[in-house]
Amino acid sequence: MKTRLLTSGEFARLCGTQKGTLLFYDKEGLLKPRYVSENGYRRYAVEQYFEFEYISVLKKTGSSLSDIKRCLHYENENDFIVFIKERYDIINTEIERLKQIKLMIRDIIEELSRESNVDEDVLTIQYHEEECFEVIPSSSERAESKEDVIQSLAHLTEDAERQHEKPRAPFGDIYALEDVMAEKFVPMYFFNRVKRSTPQKRRYVKSKGQYAVMKHKGTMETHQTALKRMLEQVKQAGMTIKSDIFAYDIMSFMMQKDQLFYTQKYCVRI
Repeated sequence: MKTRLLTSGEFARLCGTQKGTLLFYDKEGLLKPRYVSENGYRRYAVEQYFEFEYISVLKKTGSSLSDIKRCLHYENENDFIVFIKERYDIINTEIERLKQIKLMIRDIIEELSRESNVDEDVLTIQYHEEECFEVIPSSSERAESKEDVIQSLAHLTEDAERQHEKPRAPFGDIYALEDVMAEKFVPMYFFNRVKRSTPQKRRYVKSKGQYAVMKHKGTMETHQTALKRMLEQVKQAGMTIKSDIFAYDIMSFMMQKDQLFYTQKYCVRI
């Protein structure tokens, strides 16, 4: 059966690409037309569609053009198998990375959806289940600044990346009650959700029970004032404080044009 040859335009439409891409592949020696006439017209065989698809798949795995060209010219089956296995491992790594990102995005959606209708600066009493956090200590010598907080959170992220796990919400700070009462607003720990790889010494358990809760949006200074006011309201209501203070970040930094403003939810067991 005689094979019908396609023009560059026809073959490009068959492959869902542009003629310029075919010309580039031709110059790079990746996919040459089956026939080139004396006046320069290129013709492709229909079955070359599979070659184009194979090149496209390899490109999506992050393969360089030189790697793809070498792969197309392998004569030894073992060499070809080694190359394909390498691509397979790369794909699996990318899938795991995307899964972690998907979980992070889901956390953000759930967190913002849960808190979007909560009134600010209103004290409420809620029952919380036990939570386990991964924590990084805050140095007692650390200055009380946004830069220090970000550096510490970046340290958490670096640790997670080395374990091929993305840090996940909730994120926040843990303040010692006695520090806050002494108007020392430097957290003992920064936290995020515990991971499989989190060592025991970096795990912190937040006990289940009744918690006084208040959400506040403002600057660092107004947060300090709001937190003190919350603790005063708890005491005035005759409730006994039984824990340190958990400050959950509501990820409002992604929505604020003025980065001096941020939102946190404060919780203390009573």
